Amino acid sequence: MFGLTIEKLFLVALIAAVIIGPRRLPEYARRLGALVRRVTLLAGDAARRAEQETGVASIRQDWTALDPRQ
Repeated sequence: MFGLTIEKLFLVALIAAVIIGPRRLPEYARRLGALVRRVTLLAGDAARRAEQETGVASIRQDWTALDPRQ
């Protein structure tokens, strides 16, 4: 996803530790974790709402059910 590998993530974490500093890094990590949780919940909620409104069990699996030509 996005072309990120373990090496690139490690490099980003290392740069963040140097720029932000070891004292503030845990607080920023907590904030990032909370943001990721919120985004995950919002995406799940959006998927559930789309599933309810369209009546399609899984939009990712069956795009042909949404094709108006059929």
